[in-house]
Order: sequence, then structure tokens, then C-alpha cells
Amino acid sequence: MNVTLSLGHLAVIDDYLPPGEFEALSDLVASRRYPTRLKFLRSSEIRYAMNSAIHLTDKGRALVGAVAREAARRRVLTALPAGDAADAVTRRFDDVRELLQSTVGPADDAWLGYTRGFFRSTAGASMGWHNDEKVYSGAYVFYASKHWDADWGGELCVRPPLENISGLSPTQRLDALDHGQYIFPRPNRLVLIRGGTPHRVSPVTIWAQAPRYTVTGFFVNSAGLLEQERELRLRYLDTSRVRRAAIDLGMRLMRGRT
Repeated sequence: MNVTLSLGHLAVIDDYLPPGEFEALSDLVASRRYPTRLKFLRSSEIRYAMNSAIHLTDKGRALVGAVAREAARRRVLTALPAGDAADAVTRRFDDVRELLQSTVGPADDAWLGYTRGFFRSTAGASMGWHNDEKVYSGAYVFYASKHWDADWGGELCVRPPLENISGLSPTQRLDALDHGQYIFPRPNRLVLIRGGTPHRVSPVTIWAQAPRYTVTGFFVNSAGLLEQERELRLRYLDTSRVRRAAIDLGMRLMRGRT
């Protein structure tokens, strides 16, 4: 494990997992089904696997009891650790606790839980400038592809924190976002980003010989957890039994467990 960058709002850790654990995780992520497109993005080439998982701190579990119960029941949510090779990413958070705290803040204070998801990006996949801040204290990205080349694109571009980029004019955006760092999706690399830090993902190029696989999640604050609880009730808990049964079946199919 090697901390190659630490700027307060951004941290990069290379060789994050031992080789055997990285191999097992990479195989798991590549073998998953990716049926769902992120339609709200500019590119429809980013897909995610139906494996919603969450870890809650003690304070988080007390705040959102329904989320905690559904995660324990493993119906539409799964509690972390989930019992698979991807647990290696979040399990090692303890090994980088000081860096994690300085980047995204302390547990049970700045954040009350974190999520986990698997994503696959193919040629043309990209994400525009945004800064996760209202419901997140930060985010993490783990690059799970076994191989990557500098010409394959998919770089994470990061600019130091700004209060608001959505309200800027085009000219102001050019000035505000004119400098920063770019980070290759190097295999076995973990990136931590503080909430409020503008970032984007550059397009995966046509030369890419493999998808850009990531394990990605957010460190969720109290507002974010309450929002998740409302969505869970609206979409699942407060719906009819027939609809819940249909959702359960759909989740099993999309997770590849018939």
C-alpha cells in the first residue's frame, strides 16, 4: 500500500490490496451482470450491477432504522460486509483511517455510513463536472480493471473544492475549472474525494481493449441517509405486496441469482 497523493480534498493510494485479493475482486467485478444504465448521465455507456450495499455506523443505524433492517434482511439492500471479494476494499478502510478522516471527515460526525456499487464503463463513457456535497461528505473509487493503458482514457479529473459550480456561467466555469489534477484508472488504486470537490470522468476511448471497472461508493451524511430512507419507503416498503414481490424477483434475476 502506497499513498501517492494527499491534498486534503483528494487522496490516492496505490497497491491498495494484496495481489491475491485484487485478483479475486477483479474477477468478481468483471463477472457480474450490468443490466442498468445510468440514464441521467451524458453518456449511456456507464452501467451498474444490481448489488446495492451499505454500511451504517451505530449512529446511522439509530437514525434510519428501516434502512438498517432492510440491509440486514438483504432484500433490496445488503449490509456490508457482504461476504464477497469486494469486501476487501472497505475492510481496509481501517488501515487508512487517518487519511480517510482527513479527506472525508470522521465517522459518526461527517458521515454515518457508506455505500458500495460496481460499475462498468465502455468506449464513450464519461461523466461531466459535478461536486458531491449536499448528502455526501465524500466518495471513494477503486479501480478494479486488471489492465489499463494511458491511451484508454477514463481519467478522473479533479479541481480543488468550490462552493458552487452549477450556478456559474460558461465563461466562469472555464476559469474556475481551468486547473487541477488528473488521475489514471490504474489497477488496484483507491481514490478518496472530499464532498464539494469538483470532478469529472473523461471518456473511455475507442482504443480501450477492456471496460473500465470500478468499485465506487459514497460516505453519506445524515441528510443523505434520511433521503435513502424516504426512497426505500416510497419504492419498496410502502408499496403493495405484489409490487414488492415483483421487485424481489427482479433483483434476484438482475443479480444473477435465479
